[in-house]
Formats: sequence, structure tokens, C-alpha cells
Amino acid sequence: MIKTYLLLWFFFYCFPIHDSIHFLNYSLYIVFNIKATRRAYTACVVMSNNNVNNLQGRTHARSVMRVLFSSSSSSGGSIVWESSLHATVVRMRRGKERVHEKDLVALFKLWWSLVLRPTTTLQWHVRDCPPACLCDTSLGTHCYVRIKESGLRFHYVAAGERGKPLLLFLHGFPEFWFSWRYQLREFKTEYRVVAIDMRGYGESDLPLSTDSYRLEFLVTDVRDIVEYLGYNRCCLVGHDWGGTIAWIFAIHYPEMVSKLVVLNCPHPSVFTDYALRHPSQLLKSSHFFFFQLRHFPELMLSINDFKAVKSLFTSRSSGIGRKGRWLTAEDLEAYLYALSQPGALTGALNYYRNVFSFFPLSQKHVRSPVLLLWGEHDTFLEQEMAETCRIYIRNHFRLNIITGASHWLQQDQPEIVNTLMWTFLKE
Repeated sequence: MIKTYLLLWFFFYCFPIHDSIHFLNYSLYIVFNIKATRRAYTACVVMSNNNVNNLQGRTHARSVMRVLFSSSSSSGGSIVWESSLHATVVRMRRGKERVHEKDLVALFKLWWSLVLRPTTTLQWHVRDCPPACLCDTSLGTHCYVRIKESGLRFHYVAAGERGKPLLLFLHGFPEFWFSWRYQLREFKTEYRVVAIDMRGYGESDLPLSTDSYRLEFLVTDVRDIVEYLGYNRCCLVGHDWGGTIAWIFAIHYPEMVSKLVVLNCPHPSVFTDYALRHPSQLLKSSHFFFFQLRHFPELMLSINDFKAVKSLFTSRSSGIGRKGRWLTAEDLEAYLYALSQPGALTGALNYYRNVFSFFPLSQKHVRSPVLLLWGEHDTFLEQEMAETCRIYIRNHFRLNIITGASHWLQQDQPEIVNTLMWTFLKE
């Protein structure tokens, strides 16, 4: 019991709260599903058992926390673990990671609204009509393809002449094809640009089974779509979850990736190794554990008419900068339209519910040229992981840290992203 209280205190008091929904991720998950937390931590350890020799498949969460906060160092000496929980707390409370009073106020307001207006707070509505921006013909043509092997129908938006090199875009969470609108307009002059709705998103089919979102199916989707479009190679671009799939696709199908562009997503092996050695990143990724719950995350993301989703895109700490220029009210409504459809949030969250089956990777090295773009102010992923990705690249690797950019890089700083991509693609 004492250890549980210490863990709760560590989460609630020491971790930087970017907005109220982040805090809910930690508190609600621990309160309602301690057992699932243990299973998730155990899975994390098993994923990295090649690097932490004293941990085995039957390790319990108690052992995991002991390892995370014990004194140790890697054999190479490049990573030094914190000597105690207190040292970790001190480090996490420095500088930008200090808890601000405004975050506590936001949390209080959310809980207070539940007390005073439970009916209103727990309401949301399905958007029946798509906003006009989703029908903008300058972005491309809406197309559909049914893959024979999986039987699923995929939606994608395509522009540019057929026969030109294929530039394929994979979106992240909780996005859909529309997150690439600035790139569709920019690159259609020289490429056949295609932005897909990944399975479970947008107008693509939404399999009901959680197992339908396993890694091998997501990677096969990309292969099948490239082949359906009449290509055997492409320039692949991925952000967030789309970046994870892009990394792994390039690993397993190097002959199909002429160049790889990844935005704010580390190599999967870098992420797992880094998170296990840095409690601050593990806690920033605590939504991975919260999303293992059934139904409850969907509820929390929907309440108050998707206020949490709005906060992800518009909050000062984690949202898209210069709101109004790059993310208009109509753009935000496009996301709410897509995510408010029946089952949409479940499809998106099922990626997380399979995340612990993804690793460890049997293969890790990328043989295609890689451009990694990273927003300096990403509040979900620590920047130190970006440079480490170099060790898994067996070709040209370029890393650009974009000052002032958030996690939503291609929407936050589209002009800079497009310029850097042009330079890389023309090399």
C-alpha cells in the first residue's frame, strides 16, 4: 500500500502536466486498472530484455519500478540511470518540466464541471456533414480501394499525374489524411501524392477485432496499397503512428522505399530502449497504458464534446502554433467530424492496444536514405531520441530539429517542412 501511494505521488506531484487530460491519463488509469498497469510495465521490460539482462519474461511491475529507479549504468557508459527516486524527481521538476499552477486550475475546472454539470459534460454529438475543407478539390481526388487479401476498403486522397514518382503519406493519432493537406498541395507538381486513411481511421474500414490492428497487418496494408496504385517503389512519409509504420515498413521492404521521411517519431527500438532508461519519457507515454482500458478512454476523449481532442490540437503547451493561420476553426471541425463517427475512436485506440505485441523487432536496420524532422517543442517525445536513431540507419541520415515547432510538425510549420523535404527528395 505504501508503495502504491508513493507511485501515485510521483505521478501526480512530480510529472509535468501539460493540460488536464494528461493528468487524467495518469490518475484514472492507476485508480481503475492497477493490474493492467503491471501487465503493461512487464511487457515493456520483456521488449527490452536484450538490454536489461537481469529481467525475464515473468518480471512483475514491482521489479520494473525497482529497475527504473535503481542505481545502474549501461555497459557502454552512455546512459546512466538515476541513483534514486529523489534524483529523478529533482531532474523532472527542473526548467520547462516544472508543474504550473494553471495546469492544476485546468484540472480543478474539469472535475468541478463534472460535479456541477454532469449531463452537459458527458455529452458529445456526431457531426453528420463534413466541413467544406474536406471537399476542397485543390487537395486532390477522393478514391477507394478494396484490398483482396484483407478484404478491407481503404480511402485515400490523391493528386498529381499518374506515372510520376509516388509520394505516400501515413498519418498519426488522432489524425487522418487531412493532416497532410499542406504537403498534398505542395508536392503534387512533381509527384503522385497519396494520403491514406489508415485502417480504423476516417473513411477506411474499421475492423471490430482488436487483433486486426497488429503490426503485421498495418505493414501489409502499406505494401498492398503501393502495389494497387501500380508502383513497386515509393517515397514514404510518416508522422507519429504513421512514422512507426513507416520505419517498420522500410525495415521489412527496403526494395519498396526509395526514400524515407519521418516526422516526430523515433525508430521503434530507440523508443523502447530510451523509455525504459528515462522515467520522464515513460511517464510522457503513460497514455499508452491508459489506452489499454476498454471503452473508458473513448469516453474520456469524447466528454464535453471532444474537449480533450480539441486541447491536443489547440492548447498552448501541446497544440499547433499560430492557431488561425495553420489550424482554422474549420480545420479543427474536420478532425471532430472524423473522430465523432461511430467507432472512430475505438479504431484509433486499437493501435495502442496492440503496441506491446510490436516489439522487440526481429530486424532493426533501415537501408533507405532517411530524413528525420523533429519539432523542438514536442511535449510527448523527448528530443534526445532523435539523434540516437542514426545507429540503425545503413544509408544517408539527416536530422533537422525545427525550432518552435510542436508534435504536429507538418501542420505547425508546413513551409519549413516542405522546404526540407524538397531538399532531401531532390538529392
